[in-house]
Amino acid sequence: MVILNGNLSNILYGRMNLKFSGEILVLSENESAELVFSSAGGQCIYPVFKSNENIYRLSNVKKAAQSNGNFIFLRQNLNSYISERGVPSLVIIDFENDFSSITDDSHVIMKTVFLTFIILSMTRQYENILLNLIIFYKPDKENIISGLNDKKENILSALKVSNEKIASRIKALQSNKTEFNSLFNIFFENSSSDIHQIKKDLLLFSKMTEGKVRLLVNSLKNRSGEVSNKSGLPAEVYMRIGNKYFMNGEQSDYISYFGKISEDGIYISGLWNSSTNKDVVVKIKKTAILLVKSDNFTGSINFHLNDDCRLDGLIASSITQFTVNEFKNIDCRFFVSDSNYAVLSNSNAFSLIRKIVFRKS
Repeated sequence: MVILNGNLSNILYGRMNLKFSGEILVLSENESAELVFSSAGGQCIYPVFKSNENIYRLSNVKKAAQSNGNFIFLRQNLNSYISERGVPSLVIIDFENDFSSITDDSHVIMKTVFLTFIILSMTRQYENILLNLIIFYKPDKENIISGLNDKKENILSALKVSNEKIASRIKALQSNKTEFNSLFNIFFENSSSDIHQIKKDLLLFSKMTEGKVRLLVNSLKNRSGEVSNKSGLPAEVYMRIGNKYFMNGEQSDYISYFGKISEDGIYISGLWNSSTNKDVVVKIKKTAILLVKSDNFTGSINFHLNDDCRLDGLIASSITQFTVNEFKNIDCRFFVSDSNYAVLSNSNAFSLIRKIVFRKS
């Protein structure tokens, strides 16, 4: 696994330098979180940052809050960390904490983290910032979390600010799922889960965050004119059948990562270009086979290539090949974003797939 603390973590975008630290910030009272990453060895992409007690371990944060009488120090330390070391590659917090001796607000840590990143996203230097966030919750909050899993942007309703510009930014994020998801990548974990399940979930999410960070790196390099789409992790292929979720041809328990997806086909997210094509096509075939064998199969397959799927022009030829060969008896349709439609339509092979490619409205 690659730790994003070298050249890959430095993203040139115009006059800006967006850097990922390649480290984890643990601000959770759940000891399983740090234990998972400390004992994971080679399975773990990122090390836990421990050099500043003000942003390491909740017990330290409580002591500092009691000493300061408030939590302003936390935002200051988060800002300093990002300025000096880069954007944390992963942050782990709790949905709520007991700070009754300091404040009645049990969501103060969560609110502080969200506000820190929202305010930074309003600056030119950090307008493309990304927060990969794991939130532990207690079993009695299952119903609340279930609702948030379907619509994560609603979590911002807990933020109440007097500053009009910040309030306007929060409102914009709440009303625009795409914009919210470009800033926040969230996974909810039940704190009462078995340690082996927690380890499985957290390590899987950390690996997926690497893919999302790489995708952001490539996206920003594209805009700045740098060569970017030549390498990276192959796209993920996923779908939902009833209450079951599948990734790359295998059933997955990682429901939160998918958000709310419909049952109308197969989704492709990540880098799908000449370098990753072989791996991605294998994933597509494995996933399609499961769909064809299911009771939900209607004789056609809809493929969704949204903005989080990055293509190059050669993929038009790949689509031609596997739809004509392996899927020749299946009605395949590709619903693509405006940006991906532009890429495909500029390819020499587009005339061969024109009738099965549809621009998403």
